[in-house]
Amino acid sequence: MIRRHADARPPSFRRVCRPLLWTLLLGAMGCSSLASFERRMVYQPGTIEAPPEARAPVEEIVATTSDGLELRGWLVRAPGGPQSSGSRRLALFFHGNGGDRTGRMSEAAAFATAGCDTLLTDYRGYGGNPGTPSEAGLQKDAQAWWAAALDAGYRPRSIAVVGNSLGGGVAVGLAADLCESGESPGGLIVRSTFDSLTETAAHHQPLLPVRWLMTDRFDSAAVADRITCPILQTHGTEDQVVPLARGERLHAAFPDESAGGVPKQWIAVDGAGHNDLRRVADGTWGVPERAFLQRLLVD
Repeated sequence: MIRRHADARPPSFRRVCRPLLWTLLLGAMGCSSLASFERRMVYQPGTIEAPPEARAPVEEIVATTSDGLELRGWLVRAPGGPQSSGSRRLALFFHGNGGDRTGRMSEAAAFATAGCDTLLTDYRGYGGNPGTPSEAGLQKDAQAWWAAALDAGYRPRSIAVVGNSLGGGVAVGLAADLCESGESPGGLIVRSTFDSLTETAAHHQPLLPVRWLMTDRFDSAAVADRITCPILQTHGTEDQVVPLARGERLHAAFPDESAGGVPKQWIAVDGAGHNDLRRVADGTWGVPERAFLQRLLVD
């Protein structure tokens, strides 16, 4: 009979797996921490602190998400025009990663010059809304706001989906889903936005493996070819947050023209950065945007 020396016994399953389990656990904790850090960097919500006089001209709208959150936003009507929402135009506005709807009242004023109402949305975790922001969460929020606009009486073809910066990623995703479902909006307007949030982050952090680590990617270029409505895109040539090249790559990914034969539009605003696009553009951008909105169909 061959006797095994005690030290020759094969290591137990527990002894082999314990270091592996600890490695996996620590890795999971590390990934969780990285995801948490990423989202703190990407999402920087504000809290509604608007004085009563700033809120006077708005109507509060509630959107209910598919996961049960009740989000609040503001409907701002342009002066004059028909009383029925079904005969009015609407800009469904998704703002960037910072602040809340309080700081976007100037957007409603600008859209009003085109005779267009504005629904100033806020995401989960923003502007006093419940929940925690994430890419998947914001996609649910966008769908809920679209449904809220329809519930308010607006027709799909009278609604322009508008997104600024991160909100452009939200708007592109929503427009792609709507066009694919056959419920196309009247148009899509995106400003200062990117082909991919991941690629934009990689531009700013070339030495970090962000393409492997980022959880919320907002890969707009991957879904851009599904959009069949008219498109207007604007970008500042001096944008240091979302470089012009990222916007150009997104524009290249859009179809050349809409299902109705309307060519996509690209406006590069000379000298404009990320946060001063409207101020710098003024005449060069405001005129085509107003014309774009005024072509929305109404009953």
